[in-house]
Amino acid sequence: MPIARRQNHPTGRAGRGAALLLGLALLPTGLAAEPPPLTAAQTQAVQALIQTYFLDHPEALVEAMQRAQAAMRSQAQAAARRMLGERREELVADAAAPVAGNPQGDVTLVEFFDYRCAYCKKVSPGVEALLAEDRGLRLVHKQLPVLGPDSVFAARAALAAQRQDRYLSLHAALMAAAGPLTNEVVLATAERLGLDRVRLVRDMAAPEIEAALARNAALAKALGINGTPSFVIGETLVPGAAEPATLRQLIAAQRQGEAAGATVAARQGQR
Repeated sequence: MPIARRQNHPTGRAGRGAALLLGLALLPTGLAAEPPPLTAAQTQAVQALIQTYFLDHPEALVEAMQRAQAAMRSQAQAAARRMLGERREELVADAAAPVAGNPQGDVTLVEFFDYRCAYCKKVSPGVEALLAEDRGLRLVHKQLPVLGPDSVFAARAALAAQRQDRYLSLHAALMAAAGPLTNEVVLATAERLGLDRVRLVRDMAAPEIEAALARNAALAKALGINGTPSFVIGETLVPGAAEPATLRQLIAAQRQGEAAGATVAARQGQR
């Protein structure tokens, strides 16, 4: 004679558990402000029923985990958008942050990077191509030296090069440099580009440069950025080595959103 599966038997363990849970749910609520707490035996019974249910229905456990992960991702994205909005001025308007492309561009892209980061070097040609093809793009450089003392030295040198109007040329050279980016390589590269080596080393120790790097690190931490490269455009954070096509889409979407917002504002002003 065939034996009924336990999870489908109305009088089995799962059936008794369902009856117990239903009975608890139907307890009269008018007798007390809140239902009485479960006894130790009832708590154990409920826990055993839950465990049995998920053992008998593993697909339900997978679905629950997927829903929980989706909810956490949604919450994290919402929190990131709020934070990006709150810290927008720090992202796009820090006077110490070098700017490439069109300083008066209609769309601002922010990049956090490290000169010793292989992925940063990989995406650099694509970013430069975007600047060359899009004359309305403004790129804010955020030095985030996360790969050790040599990275910090290179970041300091690049920021100090601004005082000799050589930042962009040194930035491009450091991004294109192959092999170990030692301190001597950084200084030799700067000299080859016409920078005054003694002045550069002196300027690297300026407190303003230390403060700029500290602000970048604090901002990255607040935004949940823990690696390079990372890009920010509007209220969108793109961690990792973003493809140029992805950045183009985000730039276009940003323009469309701003245009739509301007149209709405104009219509409201005409009322």
